[in-house]
Amino acid sequence: MPVRLMSAIGGIKFTHTSGSKKFSIMDCRLAAALVGWAPVLRSHKVVEVEHMRAYSPGARVGGGSKVSGHNFALALDAAHFIFEDGTTLVVNDDWADRRHRAEPCETPETPDTEAQSALRSITCDTGQAGVFSMILTPHYNRAHYDHLHLEVTDEVAGYVR
Repeated sequence: MPVRLMSAIGGIKFTHTSGSKKFSIMDCRLAAALVGWAPVLRSHKVVEVEHMRAYSPGARVGGGSKVSGHNFALALDAAHFIFEDGTTLVVNDDWADRRHRAEPCETPETPDTEAQSALRSITCDTGQAGVFSMILTPHYNRAHYDHLHLEVTDEVAGYVR
């Protein structure tokens, strides 16, 4: 069942920031996953997540033939994380380590910036919580350079890349 969030979930505001309002529509299963994600976000003092899209009709993985979770409104592209103190972390600017296919939850080769460390910690704690089936980071490929792709699917379990 499609939904559009009108208020905070579990104390976290999820705001759609780009393009048509149709991109803010999500499957109720994705909305339920956001309820499960809220405690992780609160533990990091996040109060708002700005996302680029949930629903994207006709979306394909890498432009190929496999249908993306966005086509079914089962994926969220989180781009900005806003904290209690007003600080905003932007994945495009603050995810400094972009080594292709590097494991995002392993110790990096070079020390993290404070912002990178915070984003990595949120991402890895989210993976540990098991709320989403798939989490793709800027490590995964160029298409994910500016956001975290969080997806609910029956096909993949616990995949963080």
